Amino acid sequence: MKNTVTITSMRDARKTFLAEISTELRKQYRKGLPQNRQCCDIRTAWCCWVDAAAKSGRISEHLANTAIL
Repeated sequence: MKNTVTITSMRDARKTFLAEISTELRKQYRKGLPQNRQCCDIRTAWCCWVDAAAKSGRISEHLANTAIL
């Protein structure tokens, strides 16, 4: 059973995203780089994750629209 705790901040969203993605993708994530400098696989996974989290109610629509990796 997945954890369905509501995520209320960008920091929590980023931490949850990194915890839920595959190990291969997590290795590609670079902490010091801005979102537009991350590899395309990470950016795509982030967008898909944010969309799914917003549709399931885990994050608010406002947070989904303003979330930055």
